[in-house]
Amino acid sequence: MLYFSQRPDEFKPENETWSAYVERMELLFEAHEVDDRKKVPILLSSVGAATRGLLRNLVQPDKPKDRTFNQIVTILKDYYEPKPLVIAERFRYRKCVQKSGQKVTEYAAELRQIKV
Repeated sequence: MLYFSQRPDEFKPENETWSAYVERMELLFEAHEVDDRKKVPILLSSVGAATRGLLRNLVQPDKPKDRTFNQIVTILKDYYEPKPLVIAERFRYRKCVQKSGQKVTEYAAELRQIKV
């Protein structure tokens, strides 16, 4: 029997990326030796009402519980982490300038965070 001493946190896009949340869930599944058949119900009961409602809309007319774990992860990743538009990212990169008093290493780190 599977027992969690604490319910997994719900997904909040303002706090973490979808990929980071999935990584945490996979670690939880591994730590508790969760069977593949139980991953979808645990994920759907953990993500929170907002994400579950969004997923329901994204998979209509199907039900989220009828999808596999990997399908759900991919559907929500495509929504929460869409591929960036190259032209927009290049614009952001070219508009990034070193601020007065900003160290070169800090500026370099800021440039690396911009996806081109």
